[in-house]
Amino acid sequence: MGSNNYDIDEEFPLHASAGASSERIDRRQAEESGNGDYDLLGEFLEAAKDETTKTVRFPVPGRKGDWILEIDVVISESELKRYNENALIGKARQGKPRKISQANMFAQMIAEKNVGIYKGDGADPAQVMDSDDEPLVLVSEQFLESVGEPNDVRAAVRKFLGDAGVGALGAAILLEAGWSEDLTPLDPTER
Repeated sequence: MGSNNYDIDEEFPLHASAGASSERIDRRQAEESGNGDYDLLGEFLEAAKDETTKTVRFPVPGRKGDWILEIDVVISESELKRYNENALIGKARQGKPRKISQANMFAQMIAEKNVGIYKGDGADPAQVMDSDDEPLVLVSEQFLESVGEPNDVRAAVRKFLGDAGVGALGAAILLEAGWSEDLTPLDPTER
C-alpha cells in the first residue's frame, strides 16, 4: 500500500504559487502601512461580516431632464422567485402554466430596489428629497400620488417609465446583478 502523504505544492502547482503570491502581498502591504503586524486574514474576515451591497445608477429611459435611478443590484434568487410569483397573470388552463407579466415583474423589482432618484448628468448629480427631507424613491407616497397611482406601485413605475423603459431597465439591472436573461447566474469569467 502506498503512502497517503504527498506534497500538495507538487501535486497542485497553482496552489504553491498562489500561497507564495499571497505571502508577498501580505508582506508588501504590511511594509507599506509601516505595520509589521498587518493581518490580511483579519481584514478579510471583518469584511466578510458586512452585508453585500452594490448600487448602480441608471439613466431613466424615455424621460427628458437627465433623471437617474439608483438601484441596489444585489438580487437574491428568493427575491427573483417572489417577483415572478407576484407577476403571474391569467389562469392555468388544461395543464398549461400561468404566464408571467415581465413588465409587472420588472416594475416590482425596480420599485423595491430603488434607493434614490437623482437629477443631473455630471459626476455629482443632485438627489431628490421628499417634503420630509428623506430621499425620494419609487415607493414613496409622494411619487405614487404624483403619477396618479397611490395604491399600485407597479402601475406607477410602468406609468413613469413606460413598458419599454421598464423592460430595458429591468434587463440592465438583472445583467448588472449577475443574472442572465433566463434568470440563471452568469459566469463571472465571461464578463
